[in-house]
Parts: sequence; structure tokens; C-alpha cells
Amino acid sequence: MTLEKTILIAVGLMLAGSPAWSQTPASATADANTPQTNWWSAPGREDGPPRIVWAAQRRPETPYTGPNKPIWHIADILKAHEGHDSWDQPVLLTGDFDGHYISMAPGEKTKCMFYADDRVFGWVYSGQIKIVIDGQEPKILSKGWAFNVAPRLSYCMETVGNEPVVIFRTTPAG
Repeated sequence: MTLEKTILIAVGLMLAGSPAWSQTPASATADANTPQTNWWSAPGREDGPPRIVWAAQRRPETPYTGPNKPIWHIADILKAHEGHDSWDQPVLLTGDFDGHYISMAPGEKTKCMFYADDRVFGWVYSGQIKIVIDGQEPKILSKGWAFNVAPRLSYCMETVGNEPVVIFRTTPAG
């Protein structure tokens, strides 16, 4: 190997390693207990350049229609239907979903239902309900349990016990 090639290799290695040599150790620039952060990731601080954010807003805002409103309180729904064991309160209606709070009296049964392309889901607020889904063992669900019926499976519901059951159920709209 010639002297010129050896010098070129040495210069190349020095240039390749120079970025690492130019960095100062973290202990020299900051306290060892202070984590290094960038201005854009520092929590609760806006030290960086000002940011302009654009967001579309409809003026006037679209009003709530039908049963839709920002907040439904279950206590208000129960109070409105006090003294009735069976009732149905629609609370959600969109182009895709139809949501209802439903109360069923003790021993009450629903007809078997079926949706070809969409699932049905919901949860039990109070009482006990038996859900029978095609191809599965019947399940008795109590307060707090959720259910999810896959598309193309029929299902039936029946109140179990001596008290009415209150459930929230979402089905496909229409």
C-alpha cells in the first residue's frame, strides 16, 4: 500500500468519526437528573415558534335532532319511566346506529332478531337477561355485562328473575 492511500484512509476515518468527537457529553451541558427534551415534546411548555392551526367549523353549528343530545343521564330516563316495567327510550340515531335504553318486565321475551350485515351490541344496566345467540350456549348476563352479536346470527332476549332488566342496545339504523 502506498503512502498516499494510507493517508487518504486515515483522513477518511477521521472525517467519518468527527461528528462523534464534536458532541459534548450530556453531563457537561445539563444536570444528570434533568431529562433532555426538545421544545416540541416538553410537557406544558410552548417555547418554540408560534403555531397556526386551522380547523373547519360550521357556522351556525349543526343542531341536535331527533333523540340526539350531548348528554343523557340514566337517572333522568329512569325517572321519566317510573312505575312502568316495560319501556323503550331512544337516545341515539345516526345514519349508522340506532341506540335505545330498554326495560323489560320480569318474564318478558323478545322475538328473535337478525341483521345480515351489521352487529348488535349493548350492555346491562340493571337486572338479569338471558341472551340466546345462534350456535352458542344461552348466557345469563347481569349488571355491567356487555353483549356483542355478530352479523348473520339471530338472537333472542328474555328477562330472568323477579325484577325488570334495563339494557342499552345499539342496532343498525333503519
